[in-house]
Amino acid sequence: MTGIVQRVEKNHYVINLGKTEAILPYKEAIPNEPYKRRDRVKAYILEVEKTQKGCTILLSRTHPAFLVKLFELEVPEIQEGIIKVVGAAREPGERAKISVYSQDPNVDPIGACVGVKGSRVQAVVQELRGEKIDIIPWSKDPAKFVCNALAPARVSKVYINEEEHSMEVIVPR
Repeated sequence: MTGIVQRVEKNHYVINLGKTEAILPYKEAIPNEPYKRRDRVKAYILEVEKTQKGCTILLSRTHPAFLVKLFELEVPEIQEGIIKVVGAAREPGERAKISVYSQDPNVDPIGACVGVKGSRVQAVVQELRGEKIDIIPWSKDPAKFVCNALAPARVSKVYINEEEHSMEVIVPR
């Protein structure tokens, strides 16, 4: 959703969404990202709560699904279902990782997400105020997927513990 900051209160922003208002708590805003009245804000609808006064809409700019939705807006192949977003993880304001795969062997999922000269990923980075984004190829093999996720680090060995659903990853210094 896109809205306009109507008021700045002690622990949240009140966002005008047109016919209704929503709340963007400070803890759901990206750190070091202050807003003033009349600023335009794009956010993810986190929750809709029913109260005696009606409904309260809670927004978030830190949720990993916000990152996924931004990529859906920028990458037509994701909207069309050619590329699937498998997962996303974020440290809001710092770094984000998103894993993708293509159902069509002729479509490069990373290349499509990056765009010509990085135009698509740069649009998402700009919306997130410079947050670094890594686009990772998804793999059915968990060891290979972890190696992709940890790149550029070189993984020497991966020990998989099926019973505890954990991995031990060895990387050189």
